[in-house]
Amino acid sequence: MKFIVSIIGALALLSASQVEAGVVKRASPHTITVINNCKFTVWPGLFTSAGGSPSPSTTGWQQASGSSYTLTVPAHWNGRIWGRTNCNFGNTALANCDTGYCIGGQKCTQPGVPPVTLAEFNMVMSDIPALILVR
Repeated sequence: MKFIVSIIGALALLSASQVEAGVVKRASPHTITVINNCKFTVWPGLFTSAGGSPSPSTTGWQQASGSSYTLTVPAHWNGRIWGRTNCNFGNTALANCDTGYCIGGQKCTQPGVPPVTLAEFNMVMSDIPALILVR
């Protein structure tokens, strides 16, 4: 099985939270920076489960080795970001990447398909995003 860890460093740079009566309130948007630490180009995918669209509003992009990409998500955003490798979006077949492909081509309309390592963010339930492995 071909498995490459390609989510690289997904860093959540979260905005300050307010505490009122023991309840954490996150009214401010969050900034997420995806850094490609691989020695090759990856095509990160993004899927929003709840909470509104990120800005810039994208669901997939090409990212060169060593580069970073920053987006802003709403205060209560839930979603996933994952790396995809060896993509060919001219290929009309469903499996348009070796790892982490998704329906929709470069712009994902559904979550990534295993094998994939992904960062899952739940900004409603926690200030700390969960990093999970999906196979």
